[in-house]
Amino acid sequence: LQSKRKRNTGLASAGPRVAANRLWRLKAMGDTLVFRKPAERDGMDMAVEILLDRSSSMDTKNRITVARDVTMALATALNRMTGVQSAVDVFPGYGSAAHSILPFGGMLNKAREEMRAVFASGGTPLAEALAIVRPVLLQQRKRRKVLVVITDGKPQNHQLAMCQLHMCREMGIEVYAIGIGVDVEDLIPASTMVEAVEELPGAVTKIFNNMLEAATA
Repeated sequence: LQSKRKRNTGLASAGPRVAANRLWRLKAMGDTLVFRKPAERDGMDMAVEILLDRSSSMDTKNRITVARDVTMALATALNRMTGVQSAVDVFPGYGSAAHSILPFGGMLNKAREEMRAVFASGGTPLAEALAIVRPVLLQQRKRRKVLVVITDGKPQNHQLAMCQLHMCREMGIEVYAIGIGVDVEDLIPASTMVEAVEELPGAVTKIFNNMLEAATA
């Protein structure tokens, strides 16, 4: 998950910010390295949007239960990582294309309670949901932006969904998917599949390996 992030850790003889604790060196020793400059360091600096499909088709074989468990397990893991912010939305929403369960910076315990009430119903407005969550994800002041779609891969407008996913990638968002009981690589190539929450560790490892490959490409 590590990526490059800018931090004011370097010193230079010119720059926008003065290192106050170095000024004595300029007076006493003639040392001109008294300005701070941006320098890159390795570290986690990421915003992750988890988008959960709760459409009617997710009621098949009780996929919605698995999907809920997978979503919260992933959100919990991300919440424990310093430098990572996560959000959870479900689609369709309740009167709109998407509904926020966990906003960026929100309380995970409250999200758990609300997630228990999520049930499978309605269509699969993936394209419309992406149009709602994408701007919020892009607003986060994190170097890397990641979208994880948890779905059975059946958007009601496949062509429009593909266009929206393409727009996400064009805007610098890394897009991954977890298929619940089905392979969704035709929708999102960087994906994996689970049939039970116990399979999540291996599935997440595959996704993280895809993230690593994307970061080093």
